[in-house]
Amino acid sequence: MGSTSRATLDLSREVTVFVLSLGAPSYAACLQRLRAQDCQVTLERIEGVRPLSAALQQMIDRCRTPYFVQVDEDMLLHPHAIRLLHARMAAAPPEVATVVGLLHDVHLGCDIQGVKIARHAVAARYRWADEPVVIRRIERMAADGFRVQVIETADPSAPGPLGLHTTPATPAALFDRYRALERLRQTFPRRMDWVEPLPALLLARVMTEGRLDDMPALLGLLAGRAAGPLPAGAELRDGRATLSSSPSPESLARMIADTVGTADPAPDVS
Repeated sequence: MGSTSRATLDLSREVTVFVLSLGAPSYAACLQRLRAQDCQVTLERIEGVRPLSAALQQMIDRCRTPYFVQVDEDMLLHPHAIRLLHARMAAAPPEVATVVGLLHDVHLGCDIQGVKIARHAVAARYRWADEPVVIRRIERMAADGFRVQVIETADPSAPGPLGLHTTPATPAALFDRYRALERLRQTFPRRMDWVEPLPALLLARVMTEGRLDDMPALLGLLAGRAAGPLPAGAELRDGRATLSSSPSPESLARMIADTVGTADPAPDVS
């Protein structure tokens, strides 16, 4: 356990920031940005824990403050990010279980819902082992009267996103991310309709701009389409992607084959 140290506003008894890492090259920069926040917080690291649901459960089990923030290692937060998230959560009505801040996605070139602060007392009621997919978990919480509040970019007190996302992304991370997004799109088509145009967008970038770094993302979408929707209780991401920084066609093909090989068999409709 540690804390940020330079800022005068002390939120260390209010907020625990958990950094989730599987060893991405952006991890050091992520930690540096957290130490540069304009408030003091309790800082915890969760390193090398797989699957993702197990790491997320550790946040709940280890938290000793009223609120906690999940920060993935590819997020680079602006100095005011944690302070603003805390202020919004502290002012929110009790039925708000999570406040979400936008991040600018460097790979897609747009703002997405990214960094989250949660009420520990509410989150502790919903174990990740019972439902490892975040959207289904949110639906369960909504059925109990809880909701998510998003800090929009039009909000005058929070101009712009709270940081950067996917900074930088390795081929393995891109493949894993877009495979997960496509499986979520198939499982929750209305919530995830923003994913539908991504194959055409990424293909156009490859064909017209020569963006070969988009190939792992495209192949991840293909692998996700082949794997199909997520069954109830299934784990979305297990963190086993192992593409090198310069993947060969063979390594990409093996990763797709591994993904398709772990997909659930198609139902017998004969």
